[in-house]
Amino acid sequence: MANFETGKAYCNADQAIQVDLVYDDWAELRLEVDLDAQEADFYYDNVFLSTQPAPSIAGVDIWPDEDIVGVYFDDFRFEPAE
Repeated sequence: MANFETGKAYCNADQAIQVDLVYDDWAELRLEVDLDAQEADFYYDNVFLSTQPAPSIAGVDIWPDEDIVGVYFDDFRFEPAE
């Protein structure tokens, strides 16, 4: 989802939609899941990146890869759609 060499965030393997990574400030990473439609919309800093298949939610992995020094989460939550 991020390429730190180019400074871009993306979602799809083809990286069709890219947005600049935010450094030294908060950036919202949002995933809106529609379980009825079995789809999830991915957003980074309020920019839509992609719609991906999402047949269910079995778990959430919020741990970064080994090359990430630190990740901070604020207001992490699950909530029903309005």
